[in-house]
Amino acid sequence: FGIFDKWTSSCEGTTHPPQKSILAKCSIAALAKSLDGFETLNSALQATGLDKVLMGKGPFTVFAPTDGAFAGVDLSRLTTDQIADVLTYHVVEGKV
Repeated sequence: FGIFDKWTSSCEGTTHPPQKSILAKCSIAALAKSLDGFETLNSALQATGLDKVLMGKGPFTVFAPTDGAFAGVDLSRLTTDQIADVLTYHVVEGKV
């Protein structure tokens, strides 16, 4: 799992591991989109609309599942609501 806090603007060009100065400018959704290993999470966030929620007012902490955590899970067998339920289980309001 990757752990991201909620930040407020874009982080295009972020490398892994991201530097603290870059993290201070990032939303969770933008960070997940920019890092390798979170492609499935990014797709799931977009499919459920949670990417827009995570760009909103926070703070949030996301215990972000990596692509490896999704290995063996056939997301096509789940409804959008079921995927959203799984993803929101990994979100805590506030900084942890």
